[in-house]
Amino acid sequence: SSDYLSFKFDKFAPNQLNMYFQGDASVSTKGVLQL
Repeated sequence: SSDYLSFKFDKFAPNQLNMYFQGDASVSTKGVLQL
C-alpha cells in the first residue's frame, strides 16, 4: 500500500524529493507511477 510505495520511493529518490512527496501519501504514489 502507500507505505510500501513510499518506502520504495525513498530508496530510489533523493531525500529532497522524498521530503516533497512525503507530505501526502497520494502525491507520493503518483510520483512513483510517473517516474
